[in-house]
Amino acid sequence: ECSFGSAPRSLRVDGSLIADYRTHRNEIRNEVFASTSYLIFVLSGSKTVVSHDMEVTVSSGDFLFVKSGRYIVSHVVPPDGGNYYALVVFLDDAMMRSFAADYPGMLSGGSDEGPLWVKGRTTPLLGSCMDSLIPYFSHDSQNASMILKHKFYEIILNLLDSGCRDGVRRIFRSILAESNANLRLYMEKSYFL
Repeated sequence: ECSFGSAPRSLRVDGSLIADYRTHRNEIRNEVFASTSYLIFVLSGSKTVVSHDMEVTVSSGDFLFVKSGRYIVSHVVPPDGGNYYALVVFLDDAMMRSFAADYPGMLSGGSDEGPLWVKGRTTPLLGSCMDSLIPYFSHDSQNASMILKHKFYEIILNLLDSGCRDGVRRIFRSILAESNANLRLYMEKSYFL
């Protein structure tokens, strides 16, 4: 049972979502398919994520950025006498393409070789950005959708400013390459048959 009710609170912008997730129970999730890329910012407790190419534990103060398209199993462990607490950011591919179009130079550099996941420590700027999201879960704003789109961008820009920039760029470029390949396939099927 979650401390806030039966489901995490969430904020939505287009196809992207930010969820405020808390639980006081040790939870193991069966294998699920990650249809969108996501970031987990662990604020309290720890979470282990397992897939075919990784087994990563993220603890309080860590983040994990994982590319979509993989089956994962996760294990949540709250701290003794407390709650597991995380902000989970689900980044829709369209949001990531929009960011790439608005900031094309930010994704160049680094190698395309390596894992399509990144674990790192939350920097003070990234932590401040995540903290600034918390009031939106309990207070309405007429401009929330516009503000939240900029918050998504702020999160990504802060990730690119962290020591994990090469991994973040690699994930983005992989998604953009798949998107371009899917568009090319659609065009070929639609216009050349």
